[in-house]
Amino acid sequence: MKSAYLLAALTLAVSAMVSSASAQGWTFGLGTDGAYSSDTQEAISLEGIWTAAPRGELLGVDYGFGAGFETDTDGDIWAGAGLYAQRDFNAVRLSVSVMPGLYEAGSRDTELGGTVEIRSRLGISVAAGPGRIGLSYAHISNGGLYDENPGKNAAYLTYGWNY
Repeated sequence: MKSAYLLAALTLAVSAMVSSASAQGWTFGLGTDGAYSSDTQEAISLEGIWTAAPRGELLGVDYGFGAGFETDTDGDIWAGAGLYAQRDFNAVRLSVSVMPGLYEAGSRDTELGGTVEIRSRLGISVAAGPGRIGLSYAHISNGGLYDENPGKNAAYLTYGWNY
């Protein structure tokens, strides 16, 4: 349980350190993980991504810092911070993020090789009223930092908004 508190504190600390300018936003997703891997059992999963206001733009792509978490009904939890990029095509937004963080396996002992794990995420969303509705796919892996690297995948239905 100490690790869960540490992960939550890490996410909040990074959120507080990054700019509070407008256009920062939150995205939450509800979905499933493990359904796409023979090594892990399926569980209901929740993700939360906070993005700071973009720090720059390159070739029409906004980029910046963000922080996030992922947890599931098995008790697995990941939290971290890193980089995101996004590009709007009228009402459609494509987004990608790469965030190193800390991971703790839950009740089914879904070991991913170690505590330090990297979460990569790809999302697509459309404008819907004051927010955005979308789909995202996430992968958690240690990128070869440890001898074992089974990885974990998740798919989400998302809702996000800027403030």
